[in-house]
Amino acid sequence: MKQNMPNLNTAKYYTNFGFKGYELKDFHCTHLYLGDLNDVNVLAIIELINNFFIKKQLTPFLVRFDSLEKFNNRKVLLGDAITFDNCFKILFNEIETICRSLHDFKPHVSVKSDITCFEAEIDRYVVVKKQAGKIYYIKTFEFINNENNNIIY
Repeated sequence: MKQNMPNLNTAKYYTNFGFKGYELKDFHCTHLYLGDLNDVNVLAIIELINNFFIKKQLTPFLVRFDSLEKFNNRKVLLGDAITFDNCFKILFNEIETICRSLHDFKPHVSVKSDITCFEAEIDRYVVVKKQAGKIYYIKTFEFINNENNNIIY
């Protein structure tokens, strides 16, 4: 009996929030899981995100993740969805006009130890590609630092 083996060269795309002072590989919050995308869709999504960041002029903002939950066989800390929805629900919906996310957005950070609370500033938004076990950061959108540190809507 022949089994269908997964294609290891198939790329999976995500968008992640990055935290000030942390590498994405250590801590990140996934916004969208987009799965397989063709090059045209990747470029269209990057252009859409770029236009969003130009228009919104976002500044870093503090988030707290403090509700422990199990997600598959991983421990995660949940964050306040309202903080994200105030600004990023619009971006989520715009990206979904090109490609639907394979999961609903539920702000969380995966943790490997007994951490029960994680608090940090979100300072970037990253388009990520995972292929053949390797991670590629396709495009990073930095938040604008200013003295007020308020989100500009």
